[in-house]
Amino acid sequence: MTVELIYINDCPNVAMARTHLMRAFARAELPPRWTEWESGSAGTPAHARGYASPTILVDEKDVAGAEPSDAASCCRLYADSAGGSVGAPEVEAIAAALLNAQKSRRGPWGWLAIMPGIGVALLPKIAKRKHKTTMNRGDVTMNAKRKIEIFSAGCPACEETIEIVNRVACPSWYGSVAKVNVNGELAGFITAPPWECDVTPLIRNGANEIEVVVIGTLKNTLGPHHGNPPLGRAWPGMFEQAPETGPPAGGDYATVGYGLFEPFVLKQVRE
Repeated sequence: MTVELIYINDCPNVAMARTHLMRAFARAELPPRWTEWESGSAGTPAHARGYASPTILVDEKDVAGAEPSDAASCCRLYADSAGGSVGAPEVEAIAAALLNAQKSRRGPWGWLAIMPGIGVALLPKIAKRKHKTTMNRGDVTMNAKRKIEIFSAGCPACEETIEIVNRVACPSWYGSVAKVNVNGELAGFITAPPWECDVTPLIRNGANEIEVVVIGTLKNTLGPHHGNPPLGRAWPGMFEQAPETGPPAGGDYATVGYGLFEPFVLKQVRE
């Protein structure tokens, strides 16, 4: 499955499109991965040309159903569920496109997604990676700790000084903010792309304990929980949409999955 975001540099709605993409991946329970193309750039492929900004393609199809046109150098508005307009596709529309694309690509092995226990038993064990995690049911849903060995070596023949920058990166996560601790001290927070935190001042030679704590929001605690409410907005009427038949099944509540979807990574960059 390919997911692409087409944008122009001065469009004010690109940040909203990225936020909606992250939320849609979380709602579809898929790792957030996509490619971005600047509209009109020489490197933009042919199938991504002719769209206004921002546009989201899933398997080369616009999630809002639009076709390419000559008006690609302008911003774009989308109809929302409340009858108004917004500057990016709604989370529900993106999530639906992701799930449809995922379903169509399962093929003959799609049953593994339905019967994960059997799938795990039949598939060969390829690799094992140690990663200690703690899962909670509350709004802070996951934290991860790892011990990492770091060693530095001198270079007697070198005359220039090389500075090594250590960054903790979260390739796949969702939450309001991720807190990074190194050796028991706060190193900083991850709040925006490229989803990294410089931890160089706290890294020491030898063993280091790095902890990433993903913090969610009060959405799952306070709601609204019914009527498939859009993320990022809430008003009194949304809390009056409970089913007339009484409390629904737990799986029918609208909740958001927060946490680390893949282990964090310690990147070392020479500057």
